Amino acid sequence: MQSPHLPPDQSLRIYKRAQRLVILSVAEDGIRVGTGTEYPTFKDTDYTDGVYIFTENLIATSTIQAPCGLMVATSNLSGPEGTVLDCSGLPGDFGTGGHPSGYPGGPGGNLGVYIQDLDDDAARAFTFLARGGDGGDTFDSKASVGDGGGGGMITSVLQPTYLRVMNFVQGYLARPEFRTGDVPRDRILVAYGDALYYATQEVLIMGLNLSASPDKIREIFVKLSFEVERIELGETTTVNNLHSAAMTAILALSAQITRQLILVAPDKDYTRGGYPGAGVGVIVPPGKMGADGEQIQTFLETSTIDLPNAQLPFAHPEQCAMLLERANLFFYMNSPKLRLRAQFLYQRIIERLGFLSLKPSDPLYQVYETYQKKGIIPSTSLKDLAGIRESANAQLIRLNSGKTDYYGYSARWVPRASYNFYKHVLDEALTDLESFENAYIQYHAALDEQKDLNDKLELAYSKTSRITSSLDKDRGDIWSGLQNLNRGITDMTPVVEKAHKQLMEAYEKEKKKIRNAFGLSILQVINAFTSIAFAPNLESLVKRVGDVVLPGFINVPIISGGTVTKEYLASQINESEATFAKISTELKQKIDGSYELDEAFTKRLIVEKEQMLSQLDNFSNAAFTDLDDEETRKDLREKFDAYINEVTKRNDLIFQYNVNIKLLQQKTDEKLEYEQKKKELENRQVEHADPDLPAITAYVESIYQSSRLRVTKLLEVLLRSLSFRMLRSRDIVAFAFGSENPEPDTVPLSLTSTVLTAARSEIEDIFNNEVEEWGAEPIRFPGNFDRDTGKHYHLNKNEREQLFNNYSVTVKIPPVLRHTTPSGDFKGCCNVRVYRARFKFTGLKTAADVKDGEEVFVHVQLTHNGHETIVNRSNEAVEFEHSPIATIYSYYLHKNGKMSVLDNGNIAESDINHTATSYAPPGPFAEWKVDLDGTEFDKLDFSDVTDAFFDLCGTNYAYI
Repeated sequence: MQSPHLPPDQSLRIYKRAQRLVILSVAEDGIRVGTGTEYPTFKDTDYTDGVYIFTENLIATSTIQAPCGLMVATSNLSGPEGTVLDCSGLPGDFGTGGHPSGYPGGPGGNLGVYIQDLDDDAARAFTFLARGGDGGDTFDSKASVGDGGGGGMITSVLQPTYLRVMNFVQGYLARPEFRTGDVPRDRILVAYGDALYYATQEVLIMGLNLSASPDKIREIFVKLSFEVERIELGETTTVNNLHSAAMTAILALSAQITRQLILVAPDKDYTRGGYPGAGVGVIVPPGKMGADGEQIQTFLETSTIDLPNAQLPFAHPEQCAMLLERANLFFYMNSPKLRLRAQFLYQRIIERLGFLSLKPSDPLYQVYETYQKKGIIPSTSLKDLAGIRESANAQLIRLNSGKTDYYGYSARWVPRASYNFYKHVLDEALTDLESFENAYIQYHAALDEQKDLNDKLELAYSKTSRITSSLDKDRGDIWSGLQNLNRGITDMTPVVEKAHKQLMEAYEKEKKKIRNAFGLSILQVINAFTSIAFAPNLESLVKRVGDVVLPGFINVPIISGGTVTKEYLASQINESEATFAKISTELKQKIDGSYELDEAFTKRLIVEKEQMLSQLDNFSNAAFTDLDDEETRKDLREKFDAYINEVTKRNDLIFQYNVNIKLLQQKTDEKLEYEQKKKELENRQVEHADPDLPAITAYVESIYQSSRLRVTKLLEVLLRSLSFRMLRSRDIVAFAFGSENPEPDTVPLSLTSTVLTAARSEIEDIFNNEVEEWGAEPIRFPGNFDRDTGKHYHLNKNEREQLFNNYSVTVKIPPVLRHTTPSGDFKGCCNVRVYRARFKFTGLKTAADVKDGEEVFVHVQLTHNGHETIVNRSNEAVEFEHSPIATIYSYYLHKNGKMSVLDNGNIAESDINHTATSYAPPGPFAEWKVDLDGTEFDKLDFSDVTDAFFDLCGTNYAYI
């Protein structure tokens, strides 16, 4: 029974009903069975309808007997050598005085085993049995012996640990570089930084994930490791050497899989019928041997494509949902170690559910239907599993991108609000968490003790409105953020189009150098090169462009007098995994409201750009002897850099926008689901035998998790605010557990309201000790904001001309580090913050026809775009993102040159006299838009203006 003061273990659920035991576990430590554990045997139990264990790890300390049936679905299985999972029937009893004949042996039970990551030790250590029980003996010559029981059924689905890696290496060998062409592979060099070098590294990293000993991993990849070491020592290797080394790894992996196949091969003896009994000291007629049972093994020797033919429902939707919730928890805690664990769990879920979508004719589909009718798994299992897989895939995409966290915030996003701003809502969230936690504890206690559940359920659903209210707030925040992101994406479109136009013009210049000799049209060149770098959707990740031949490709002469096919040159370009499609700067919106990315988000354009230019070098060197295109090549590189920069900026916004579109829908669905469940529970009495009890339990779990997620989200926001204020990143896990390296199993159980309240107190203390953290108050510049001038940043000639011509200009103030030259007014300054921003002109005067005493209005709106760099005391440039900040500097200009200031450019939410409670001020190193709209231009004379500059007031620290 659980402690009345702590939530029950969220990694474990146990259902005991209808003579059936179902155990669901997602703990790292897994489930222990056998001698010395809570489950030493299932031989003499009331579970006549079988035992079903769905877990991530099963540790057997000894042989386990389960004559009524046992199903084990696990990622990893471990135990001492000689361990048996034994569903053999019980032997018949001896004949006695009242019943002299021997009793028949019991039938063998059904044994089901699924192992997602079968290692060599498990293959060697375990034996699976479901024999019939032997018949009972007799002491009476006139009596009969017991017949042997019939053998049972063993159904297994086994996936060797080596299979995943072998498939990965096979994908590596399918790369275009390894295809046979006119140039032999042993003449094509691979050096450090080449795409093939990085791909080889990925293979070695993947190999480390094998459930095998370090010696075994080294043995498999020894040749591939040797080639990589050569490259890293500055040497070169060849494509042929890497191909040979990868083939060696494939053969080694295949050999290990074959060894496992032999070790776990079914043996007829494992399901044989029981032997008949015998006369003890007497001669009696022989009994009957039990009929042999059956074995169905699905061993995934070459791929997972055979999973639909499996005959065991190895994925339980509730257990998979628990695993997804655990991965989500690790993700939203946002600790580096826990994020890695979340990534691993998402990948495991996706792989496990790779058999979806099934057809009704598939054996696995039919088995799921059978188990659903028996009530062993929910009636909506396949539909639920599809949703879980989709969710895990979406979360993995977000996590791997590094662009957003669990809550949809970009990696660099920070709030500028103070602790006081969040204090009330955090108080409310913690109070709600305590209530839901109490309801959760009491509900599970009543569940364990078979007590009435309804008053405990009321504790949960009566406060549902608190959660739905917070979901409404989240939806409002997300919607507001979407509007900002959408404006940013829209604003970037003309910028991307301009960069694309300049890139195409650079291609035109290069084309003039290569067209006559190479024979390609400019359209073919553009298609060939840009289709490598830009993939419009995620499906492109599985396509390989090397299979596509550009139209018009023929043989090209090389300097040596031979020829090389253009198809081969194109396949060299197409080393990256991308789609063969024309690049487009058009923004394409999908049905769900999200945008299509300009490139596959996992790929970096820079690598493809280098490959493209490298291939142009190859074309020049291989096909032409006198091509002089150094200047056009340099221009092409610069334009490609500029294009990459703009496309990447827009992609970052698009990715974040798409994530938040999905989050908005998720929050909406959650709200509707909670409201519907509350309505259902208000009008029914729940019994322990209620068929919907698992769904009701999941609801109580979900609403508790949501309340906890709300608190951790607010704490994460506070830590981001701290990071922006104090330039020191902190890990919420360290506050919650006093360590940045907790064991994963300790996190869900220990993350109580008490722990989170203590973490909140520590964060509050740090907010109140900002001055102590930095050792002193910051230095003000200037000493008096009203009388003195601040630090200046001057526009260059082009920027001034653009401002005078268009009455607006965007200026980027570059970051100044310790040794930056020239450093201007920011020399020796770090952690620079701006509380007041003004913009001034040297030489600005009123027009000649302005009368004495007449006032001319000058209006300057300054907008900080929210993407900025702040330099810390360690001379590190730390990048942040927040909402844009606009301020106004306006004044009346008199004919005598004097000014009457109206708006002084204060950053309104920031108060230099109350830094701990106000919004954190931004820094100067960002893009600023200067807009003179509203100024009385017809009454001003800009002809003598020699300078235009920012006049910034704020604070800074000196380097130590």
